[in-house]
Amino acid sequence: MKILFVEDDLEISNMLKNFLITENFEVVTAFDGESALQKFFEDDYSIILLDLMIPKKSGMEVMKEIRKKSTVPIIIISAKDTDSDKTLGLGLGADDYITKPFSVTEVLARIKANIRRNTQYGAQMNEEENVLICGSLIMDTDHYSVLKNGVKIELTAKEFEILKLLMKNKKKDLSISIYLLLFIVSVIIVVVLLLTISFRQVLKDSLLSVAQTNSEQSVTQVLNTIENYSNDIGKVTS
Repeated sequence: MKILFVEDDLEISNMLKNFLITENFEVVTAFDGESALQKFFEDDYSIILLDLMIPKKSGMEVMKEIRKKSTVPIIIISAKDTDSDKTLGLGLGADDYITKPFSVTEVLARIKANIRRNTQYGAQMNEEENVLICGSLIMDTDHYSVLKNGVKIELTAKEFEILKLLMKNKKKDLSISIYLLLFIVSVIIVVVLLLTISFRQVLKDSLLSVAQTNSEQSVTQVLNTIENYSNDIGKVTS
């Protein structure tokens, strides 16, 4: 695992770097804010150790720039030990705060804890993104399955992708949702003869789920359009 260590005190930098290398970490050092940002954007790091009082750009400025692009764990290591300094640092995006002088074993423990927490949280987020829930509908995008009230629903690949699009965008703002709904209606008109009755019901349920966070009047109009068109198709094909 690679660490970016930003510290302008050469003695502290070498001491902690050498210790972390013995613990099987790869350590890249920077001695000012500008070189820290340059090195950060040139490579990938598991965690950043950041001093606040560094030349050219302060540690706070460095952290603000990093947080615009990344959620990599950041541990502040600083001689500033007041509650206001700690509150400010943590409020601006730091994950942990260690005051100088420090114990290298404590720094090691904090590094491992923050990397572990970040890794587990990232894995959990990826897992959650693979399962979409809208009301009584549960979609597993990894296994291409959809359950309604615990009962599996058979969908074609196209039907599955349309439903996934709706469920992923159920929390977007009104304009985006209405755009998606109109797109879905146009798709239905083109492939309506291929759709099953069960999928039309699933589609209506998903639209209602979207409606919970948007304008129900607008969505109801779309639902009525679908219903009327479906009835017309039924009369023609019966």
